[in-house]
Amino acid sequence: MVFLLILGILINILRLFIPQIGNWIVKTFLQGNSAKMLSIKKDIKSGRKDLASISIVDEFARHARLSRKISALQNQLDKDTKENAAKCIKIKFSITFVFYIIVVLLCAVIFFKSSEPVVQIPHKWMLPLSYFGSGEYWSLGFTSWVAMSYMCIKQIQSAFTNTT
Repeated sequence: MVFLLILGILINILRLFIPQIGNWIVKTFLQGNSAKMLSIKKDIKSGRKDLASISIVDEFARHARLSRKISALQNQLDKDTKENAAKCIKIKFSITFVFYIIVVLLCAVIFFKSSEPVVQIPHKWMLPLSYFGSGEYWSLGFTSWVAMSYMCIKQIQSAFTNTT
């Protein structure tokens, strides 16, 4: 019974924080591309600095070569940025999809394999509603528990994220 309580809460915490987990994984493991992009940015910055020090009238050929080099580096940076963004989106989608599949499988296995109630409430505690029930206890199943814990965890999460 306690196992089902804790598992229901953990499933909902995982379900609510899947986007943040995906963002963290992408930021942590895709930093290798940023080193390449940082070197390109550094080259562009130094090229622009050199370009500013060159007189276009006196050294037109050098100025034109440097301008073409900066333009090529800028195009390469734009291309790498777009590729990196597409790669990040694919990875985030894959991570989210896998986590949701895990959550659904866990819920399905527990839903079909578990016949014991998660919470049992004495009838005296539910006095106006106790006329509709039978037996000594009101029982709360896993599906109801997951729905209620999801709403509670979502309210707690919104309380922490909406503080301004």
